[in-house]
Amino acid sequence: MHAPLLACGAGEGSAGGAATGTDAALRAMLANSLQLPTIPHVAAALIRVADQPRASASDVRDVISTDQALVTKLLRVVNSPMYGMRKRVTTLTHAVAMLGFEAVKNLALAASFSEVLGQSAEGYGLDPGRLWMHSIAAGCAARLAAERTGYAQPEEAFVAGVIHDVGKLAASVHIQSMYSEILAKAACGKRAFNAVEREVMGFDHAQAGEAVALSWNLPEPLSQSIRWHHEPGRAEHAVLAALVHLGDALAVALGYGLGIDGVSYTFHQSCLITLGMSGADPMRIAAIMPDAVERLAHITQG
Repeated sequence: MHAPLLACGAGEGSAGGAATGTDAALRAMLANSLQLPTIPHVAAALIRVADQPRASASDVRDVISTDQALVTKLLRVVNSPMYGMRKRVTTLTHAVAMLGFEAVKNLALAASFSEVLGQSAEGYGLDPGRLWMHSIAAGCAARLAAERTGYAQPEEAFVAGVIHDVGKLAASVHIQSMYSEILAKAACGKRAFNAVEREVMGFDHAQAGEAVALSWNLPEPLSQSIRWHHEPGRAEHAVLAALVHLGDALAVALGYGLGIDGVSYTFHQSCLITLGMSGADPMRIAAIMPDAVERLAHITQG
């Protein structure tokens, strides 16, 4: 791995003492003071459909079908080596039959965020496309880790990895006047970048991301994984948060979409215990990431 990952289990907390998220007063402040990005209309519709008790595969197909560009992206992903289909999948109906309703919904959800996350986040030193590259890399790694550990919904891990840093878009303008101070403090004491964000700004990009997730009405496991992706042991949905934390760490380590915070990443080894992984497993995942990341980035941006 290229970038240093600072092992730090202390101070993170454990799943047993799980926290529910940012306190209500801070959430309200963030919602009112930050420019929260708008959720893509297809993503919003998919979430509404998924909330309906009697939602069916045909309901999901109908929503995805309203955006032909998304349909094209989704079918490219399904036909990519990531799934190893023996026969080419040419329709959404076929995709649902092969992968299942939940998997297709989550893949479509992830692909629908490409335009939003493809924007620049100048306050974090991220030019257009760099945050999306990091997001895709984290999503790929989280999915690979989910498969390796037998997590029931690997595509849920993929979409959680893809959207984990959405808070950087919301906090980008806010941080611009402060990032020199944040960088200096993080480098001086070898402290986690998000901890210094909280000290200087009063919140970090994970808390800003939770505010975005709540404004988008994302399912609780996804909003939790965004909020706690730097402190996975504090999440109620600890396994999903651990998958995202590992995915994020591997994306950083391999240099995908690094911003000003990349060199100040703190990796919590405890997430490997949560996932039942050995110390060698992340290296195995890192070894097979590059090809999948490059292909998916091209597919979802095309």
